[in-house]
Amino acid sequence: MKTIYIVSLVTSFLFVLSCNNEGENSKIIKNDIIMEVTEAEKILFEDLRQGRIKDAMKFHLNDTNYVNIVNGVRRTYSQLDTALQNDLSKGVTGYNYKVNDRDFIIIDSSNVLETIDLNREIISEKNINAEDKNVVMSLLWTKQTGAWKIKHLHSSYKG
Repeated sequence: MKTIYIVSLVTSFLFVLSCNNEGENSKIIKNDIIMEVTEAEKILFEDLRQGRIKDAMKFHLNDTNYVNIVNGVRRTYSQLDTALQNDLSKGVTGYNYKVNDRDFIIIDSSNVLETIDLNREIISEKNINAEDKNVVMSLLWTKQTGAWKIKHLHSSYKG
């Protein structure tokens, strides 16, 4: 009887220990995913700030499932690319994004929903602050072939 009690006690202890480790591992994995997405976003924002539209577009998923909605206007990948190229031809030199707040929901290891409150400045040849808007943005990031891409972007101007 004593042996069964000790085996049960050890088994219970190992089970509790493994559950705690699984929770810690899960937190580490979630933090790693958030760091990866945040790093991809940082590079994207720097490409936009520098006016490197072709590099920035690499962070958007170039397929028929891509959705981009800005203030109720839906655009495809190619329409977004054309709009950004048109801005550059009109003297826009870049876009500066300053994140005020963000939140992440990890759907799984390859899909992350991010909500961002940010300020967007359009930088032009004539005026560094041609347009300054407070924007709320939801991004569905998906990981494909090791790279994080935006599959769905919905943004609205505040106020």
